[in-house]
Amino acid sequence: MKILDEQGRSVRRGSIGELFIGGAGVGLGYITHDSRMAGRYLRALPGQRPGRWYRTGDLASFDGKYYKLHGRADARIKVKGRFVDLVEVEGVLREHCDVLDCAITTVPDGDELNLAVAIATAPGAVPNPGQLSDFLQRKTGQAVMANHIWFVPKLPATLSGKVDRRALHVLATGQLMGGA
Repeated sequence: MKILDEQGRSVRRGSIGELFIGGAGVGLGYITHDSRMAGRYLRALPGQRPGRWYRTGDLASFDGKYYKLHGRADARIKVKGRFVDLVEVEGVLREHCDVLDCAITTVPDGDELNLAVAIATAPGAVPNPGQLSDFLQRKTGQAVMANHIWFVPKLPATLSGKVDRRALHVLATGQLMGGA
């Protein structure tokens, strides 16, 4: 396994990068989905000997003993001319004492994308959106805040227990249209 940065270089111990899995156990590719294969299965990594590698799309770090997963590498989006890493913003929001869990989706606003955040709060807590914005700015060093925030008892989930991003998007769109 290798953890590489965006330029294909190995990251330092404890740093976050994209996880690549290599070796004889890596398949040759998807059987029927050639377009999905493009860029996922590699014959060599930069500066490495030829071999089979699979680009997982997962962010990971290695502390010298354990690998830790940090979400998806493809969660960066461009909002109002700036790149925003949704996984990072969600992680920072979860550090707030009133936030049990949260998930971010995007909603269209003309030619732009806006961020919409669903927040499951601790019982009895109702954080102020302005306070959340200040909290995010202090933690990330940049003014990144959603245009739309709403509080939910719990986030929509798939059968496997993961956040149901499609249902979240439908909820966000419904909130903006005055629905549920």
